Amino acid sequence: MLAWQYPAHPDLGAQAVTPAQARTVLGYISEAAGAREGKAEIARGDQGLMETVAQPLKLGTMGESYFTLGGYWREHFNRLAKSDPDADIGYGSLTAWMDEPQRMGLATHIQQLVAAAYGEMEDRVWVIGGAPVADLKLGEIKDSWALRRQPLPSEPDWEIARARYEKIFGKKAPVQLRGRIVNSFADLVRTHVDKLLPASRELVAELERRADFFGLDDTAVTGRLHTARRGLALLEELLAEKGRGAKRVVEALAAFGFGELTLERLGSSVTTADAVASALQNASWDVLELGTGMDALTTLQEDAREDQFNRKLQDSLPRAQRAITQALAVQRQQQQRTEPPAATQASPTPDQVPLTTDTSHPKVETTARTGSVQGSAAEVEQALHQVAAAHPGKAIEITWKVVD
Repeated sequence: MLAWQYPAHPDLGAQAVTPAQARTVLGYISEAAGAREGKAEIARGDQGLMETVAQPLKLGTMGESYFTLGGYWREHFNRLAKSDPDADIGYGSLTAWMDEPQRMGLATHIQQLVAAAYGEMEDRVWVIGGAPVADLKLGEIKDSWALRRQPLPSEPDWEIARARYEKIFGKKAPVQLRGRIVNSFADLVRTHVDKLLPASRELVAELERRADFFGLDDTAVTGRLHTARRGLALLEELLAEKGRGAKRVVEALAAFGFGELTLERLGSSVTTADAVASALQNASWDVLELGTGMDALTTLQEDAREDQFNRKLQDSLPRAQRAITQALAVQRQQQQRTEPPAATQASPTPDQVPLTTDTSHPKVETTARTGSVQGSAAEVEQALHQVAAAHPGKAIEITWKVVD
């Protein structure tokens, strides 16, 4: 009954092919499609799967240990799409063409395997509404999806862009020049641009704001300010290509002019821009400005003029600030030790305290035979001397009361 209804149905073995097995097959197809010889070495445990599934599906031929891609589906689909071979091919069209000239009756995940394998062989990428699919998963393909031929950069541009990416951003770049991989690489570049661009703008603004303090040459083609500006220019240029396709992003990275500037120096500037800009914004400039003539400030200014690759300004700023603060504290201590003590007025002796003046408190009438006095012990003693002098040879009676 099945042979009558689906005369072209392949013999895929006694057991139904699972979605996980279909994904394994597609992985080897993708690997073979990326190899120059169109071959992939198959793990011993998967060789039976490739022979039982991939070969009957006309995806290729399983040898002793290598799987070699076949050309059946490329020829079949390209012939049916001959009206415009470079146009997008919808998934719905591919599944319909699978049943020509005879119906195959493939399960949905097997249809998706065949369609995705064709995309790998033709180096086409899946798109949804014109936007590339970043990570294809069998089982998720819909009739509205399509395979698109991805424009590729030249091989020299690809190699230059890959090398620059690794040295500037410090990450490994993909190797194969294939549509899906070029799209993925462009996404990686865009991710770095989105992350680093705001901080690079802040860094350039902060350096320009402090150019006079650091002695930065605005016209120099070397040094920290120049490197920061070139790094910002690169990120701005890559941002401008963001919506123009993966090929344009790769070409922009490959074509950017660095002059005498090394990739490592520019990379150090853009990847640490956030830390350096933050350090500049949070520095205690009132303290730093007091360091004029100090070695610590001179060293800081030299570090600021050098590239970030050689001098980490986010470390130099707090180090200089601590050194200047300590130097100022030492200066204050030295000044305190060398200044003469302030003159102090000696306390008067009892016989130096006047008690008969109008401002004395209290004023004592020393000629009177009776009286009282209230004051300090020195004042009282002085008053007694004056009374005794006014009444020589006379006895004097004394009473006292302590007043709080």
